[in-house]
Amino acid sequence: PEYRGCNLGKRLIDATIENNFIYSNGATGPHPSGPTGCRVINYGTGIEVFHGSGNIIRNNVVFANRLHGIRVREDFLVSPTPNAVYNNTVVGNGGLGIGSYYAGSLTIVRNNISYMNSGTADCGSTPDVCRIEVTSNNLVGVDPRFLNAAALDFHLRDDSPARDMGEALAEVTNDFDGVLRPQGA
Repeated sequence: PEYRGCNLGKRLIDATIENNFIYSNGATGPHPSGPTGCRVINYGTGIEVFHGSGNIIRNNVVFANRLHGIRVREDFLVSPTPNAVYNNTVVGNGGLGIGSYYAGSLTIVRNNISYMNSGTADCGSTPDVCRIEVTSNNLVGVDPRFLNAAALDFHLRDDSPARDMGEALAEVTNDFDGVLRPQGA
């Protein structure tokens, strides 16, 4: 969650957030162990890295959250390494699929599927709005043709436009199911 009005001094640095199935977040309220007057303002983002750098967010399925799917912000006072968002499936969230906020962010976004999110823009198509530094090989706003999204099966059909669209990444050697990557073309 993001803390406003009270700096708890917590930063996520050089962590890996991977292989999670994250959905239906949307609570907001007081933090039981926070300073008096502080409140948690997590309007329902699936994954949010606030004041961190050098983190890798990969191989997650993030869907049906009240606000954003994945949102990041670097803090280069603690590390010069940008955050990276790789190989995630982000679907049906109430805000941006994948976003970064505040000018100066150097987030790298590659090989993601971002579909049917309600934000005004997804970073794969308009990086200037989302302040993304590097974006490539993302499928944004196009039906990825899941096997059965209604049954929460986000595997791709054989005729999916996302097949053979990604690039080989040294930071991603396996997919969500543990299958070696890359596969095919």
